[in-house]
Amino acid sequence: MQHGTVVKVALPVGEDYQPFKLYSELGEKEHSALMALLRPSAVEKVDASETISVIDKQAELCWAIGPIGDELTKGQLQNRFDAAGIDVEFKALRNKTGEDYWVYLGPYSSKKEALRKLRQLQANQVDSFHISTGDLKNGISLGVFKNRARADQLQRKYISLGYGVKLKVVERFGSVFWAVGAQNAALTIDKVYENLHSDFSYLENRKLVCKTLANAESFH
Repeated sequence: MQHGTVVKVALPVGEDYQPFKLYSELGEKEHSALMALLRPSAVEKVDASETISVIDKQAELCWAIGPIGDELTKGQLQNRFDAAGIDVEFKALRNKTGEDYWVYLGPYSSKKEALRKLRQLQANQVDSFHISTGDLKNGISLGVFKNRARADQLQRKYISLGYGVKLKVVERFGSVFWAVGAQNAALTIDKVYENLHSDFSYLENRKLVCKTLANAESFH
């Protein structure tokens, strides 16, 4: 620094220094404090290539082709992937297969109360059953239907008779396979998918972050 240069020094609160001083007016203690402030902080160096590698690994994309509902189709697809020289593994996932519609009463505060209501219903020729487990424990089942219209019809019927009937949608799930692999063979896998789709039109080709795919339990 040149003689006469004005330097703004950020000093700790509580010390009796003026906020501005000429460099030439600094004492030895103040000069040392200033040099410490102006010296670049010691920052831990991070290898840029390692940082990029970590980011790439976290964002690495994979492909998933499915759903595959049976072992026969799975074997056929395995042969097609082998012929194309593509490494593949098959991941079993939960897949929604449909919905059931449960018409019910309750649940009631106790099994005793539920059974009392059940006896009343059966005495009136109402086809009904006690629910002994699950979310609707101590409720009364009036029927489970795959067809929503039939469930709605039954619910309306009993509501018109003065019963507080409710309807619950119960999702059904089954296990299906998805063929999965790394995205580094993107051009090849997209071509293979086109050929597969011509024979298996229901198959989907999805691109997902590999970490997300590895932790997935189901696809929607």
